[in-house]
Amino acid sequence: YLNPGQSSSVLHNVVNAVCLDAAGNLRVGTGAGLSKYNPETDNFTHYDMGGLLVDNSVNKIINKGDKLYLGTTKTGVIIYDIRTQEHQVYSHDPHNPQSIGHNHIRTLSLDKDNNLWAGTHHNGIYVLNYGDRHFISYTEKDGLTSDYIRCITQLPDGKIWVGTYNGLNFIDPQTK
Repeated sequence: YLNPGQSSSVLHNVVNAVCLDAAGNLRVGTGAGLSKYNPETDNFTHYDMGGLLVDNSVNKIINKGDKLYLGTTKTGVIIYDIRTQEHQVYSHDPHNPQSIGHNHIRTLSLDKDNNLWAGTHHNGIYVLNYGDRHFISYTEKDGLTSDYIRCITQLPDGKIWVGTYNGLNFIDPQTK
């Protein structure tokens, strides 16, 4: 589906994430941004979100209701409202210790309480608490076997399982 120079083509050959949204649309995260596939026209629509996704890799996409949660390489986390086409950005702010710790996000997961877990490329995990809108972190200092996070999921017992470059870890969110 990559046809360089054609605006209706997928943005990049490196495809990092695919996700069906609630309306059944295929969302594609690539090494150069986010696209939506239209099977009726066999074309892709691209989203730059005010320049935030230009040449910015989208590594993970989660859909819940009208929201797409995007983990990117350069911008951190973007929460995109499909209905209103508005977005919120959560990027690292070196002057705010409660911001996300790094902008290179490898994976995302929503827990049963709608807290967003963001796994970074080399800074551990950052959890966005929707109650107060700032992040708490889990790193090697907290017992993770590596700060290079690959995947995150929650089991029915509430524990969060984390895959890293150096093994499997679990976190009990009730203890921090």
